[in-house]
Amino acid sequence: MKKQSLLSTILVLTIVAIVGLGLGSIQLAPSAYALLPPKMYTATTVVPVPTFTSSSGTCQQVTYPATYAGGPPIPTYTDTTTYSGSPWTFTGWCVADSTASSAANPCYVYQGIGYYGRCEMFMPGYNQTGLTPPTIPTEEWFHFGAVHLKPGDFLDVADTTPWMTTKGHMAMILPCEPDATPDLRLYEGIIDGGVFTMEAPPVQYLQQLSDPKDGICVYHFDVGADGTGGINPDGVTDFALINVSNHDLYLDEHDQRFTSTFSIAEGVLNTAD
Repeated sequence: MKKQSLLSTILVLTIVAIVGLGLGSIQLAPSAYALLPPKMYTATTVVPVPTFTSSSGTCQQVTYPATYAGGPPIPTYTDTTTYSGSPWTFTGWCVADSTASSAANPCYVYQGIGYYGRCEMFMPGYNQTGLTPPTIPTEEWFHFGAVHLKPGDFLDVADTTPWMTTKGHMAMILPCEPDATPDLRLYEGIIDGGVFTMEAPPVQYLQQLSDPKDGICVYHFDVGADGTGGINPDGVTDFALINVSNHDLYLDEHDQRFTSTFSIAEGVLNTAD
């Protein structure tokens, strides 16, 4: 019980801190573009993902410069152990380790950032399912308030590291257009040094609870792993909202309607973290 309470407290504090502070601009993973309105294409560079042919070696994360003597934070890239060029110029396929599952889920790297597949080592530890004693929070609720997002800006919502969320669900009340198109879109994946595998899960619009003429819509999202060959075959750790509209969004701190529930049904402890 103490472990469950501690982990619940950590996730709640993480959510509170991230929702309050996690603002920035974001570049999207390849599959996200199929779900974005055309107006977003001109604002974001599409990452081309070719058909897999062969691997260029083992994935590795590289900081540049390798030595650090003070100054701004060092950027981290993904390339391979056999690549001799500048890390931010690497584009190609690599495997996270020598396991068969990594070979079946190679990582695609574009200009030093892994966007697709297993881009980090994954060592499954304890499995959390609905039939086992809970060791990760199974239900959370939070409110989005005092937030200003320009088009393309993002808001971090939650991070479940070191647990890989393999199956979960989110219900969100978000601002929307009169035709019920969401102005904010949920993305899930893994954000780490040299890795950015964010993708948009399928959205279900609940018209019976929504009022699009007033800009208020309710959406459901099933989140988690997308299986072998997908962008996130092992599960996800990071969840963010992105302003996919063409106008600024202001979420008033006194407006209690913009909320989200977050439930985790299955997860796997990644002992490689």
